[in-house]
Amino acid sequence: ESSFSTPAKKKSAVSNGKTKVGVWGLPYSVTEEEMKEFFKDCGTIQSFEFQEKNGRFSGRAIVEFDSSDACEAAIKLNKMTFFDSGRWVGVEEDGVQTHTPSKKEAGSKSVFVANLSFSIDEETVRDTFKDCGTITAIRFGEDRETGEFKGYAFMDFEETEATDKAVAMAGTEIMGRAVRVDHYVYTIRRR
Repeated sequence: ESSFSTPAKKKSAVSNGKTKVGVWGLPYSVTEEEMKEFFKDCGTIQSFEFQEKNGRFSGRAIVEFDSSDACEAAIKLNKMTFFDSGRWVGVEEDGVQTHTPSKKEAGSKSVFVANLSFSIDEETVRDTFKDCGTITAIRFGEDRETGEFKGYAFMDFEETEATDKAVAMAGTEIMGRAVRVDHYVYTIRRR
């Protein structure tokens, strides 16, 4: 009998130490059995969640192990080829921001927040970042054609120092998802 179990559909998870990994770059056709096989030498999988975007698998998953040792073993599989798919997958401790934040532009009062739950609302975002400073605006990224939320937002503060506090919150779990936070860097998009 397998010790693997499927978690409740959505649970408000609070980070529980180093037992969860985020996995990305998975083939859209991945199965539960393939996930178990890929991580079988790491340790016992407690649960995992395939992440969806607009009702479709996004190529990302959260895998929870029974110990921090198993989690560390899984992280060593980062950039390993996923079976015969020809593509490597990323594996990192869930909730850890792995990139260095962008250089803050002088006087900037805006941040970019990503990996937001598709069911999040403005009140939840404001409540999470309220201790950083006065939030003057939140703009959720939407698909130009459908108007559907795309999982990210831009947030403006009254004072520039607040952005540094917000960026320091990268990896904070909001509605079960570790968010990425970065300084907003203005760029001109060309068509």
